[in-house]
Amino acid sequence: MPSHCSEPHVCPPELRDRVMQHSPLTSSLDAAGRTAFDSQVVAHAWAEGEPLYTQGEPLRGLYMVMSGVVRLTQATDQGHELTVDLCGEGDVLGAMMPGEVQATVTAWATTTVCCLFLPAEKLTRMVGAHPQVGAAMLHLQQRTLQEAQTRKVHNAT
Repeated sequence: MPSHCSEPHVCPPELRDRVMQHSPLTSSLDAAGRTAFDSQVVAHAWAEGEPLYTQGEPLRGLYMVMSGVVRLTQATDQGHELTVDLCGEGDVLGAMMPGEVQATVTAWATTTVCCLFLPAEKLTRMVGAHPQVGAAMLHLQQRTLQEAQTRKVHNAT
């Protein structure tokens, strides 16, 4: 977990289950699979304006937004900050692979935000026990790559 201003947070079990039922990462899990996922995560909250993580810092897992809105920004070579995405309930951000990777964006809480955090080492076990989570991660990464390519083409024209 990054050292930013996140606070341990109690996120109601009913909300957690409802969001997991609709999140692209966990929607294919049955009730037992969602319970297994839930047993591996920790809920954290950020106040409006606080970063969940910053561009260039190591990411040690993934975040699933339970409530609130997260704005993803990317610094340009000219020193500007561009908004590249907005994430809400059920969206997944951070490192969607085992191991440590560097953040390519900064994630800002634009409202009070609650996220479930799944550490990378637990992600590996989750994918092993529930291969559909791995398949969902591939779909999410493909969508992210397509969106980045679209932005690249748009910015070049």
